[in-house]
Amino acid sequence: MRRIDSYIKKALTFLNAQPKNAHGGFPKQYKGYVASFGTSVIHCGLVPSVIMFSNKNTASDGDKSFILDGIATILDFKDTPAFRSHVLTTGETSALRAKVCDAAVALKLALRTFKLD
Repeated sequence: MRRIDSYIKKALTFLNAQPKNAHGGFPKQYKGYVASFGTSVIHCGLVPSVIMFSNKNTASDGDKSFILDGIATILDFKDTPAFRSHVLTTGETSALRAKVCDAAVALKLALRTFKLD
């Protein structure tokens, strides 16, 4: 079984536990946030991407830290600060980068099962 397949179930569990908007879905910006996280990891690296998406007080339309919350849950970290600490202390290894990217893909696929308003 591919790793992404096993991560999709965890992503769905995470998304089902999150508060939804009035229409039972998520803000449409989340789709773009997940896509931009993957692109950011490829272009900037894992550590800078995690730092950029950790900030809850940005001028953007929504909270990008939602993406890190989902990835931390999918990768079985206790919470997002534990995930962030692990990334910052471990640095960017190819194995960690692959797991994080696979978790982001699983989150993106699972997000498609919900309404995006």
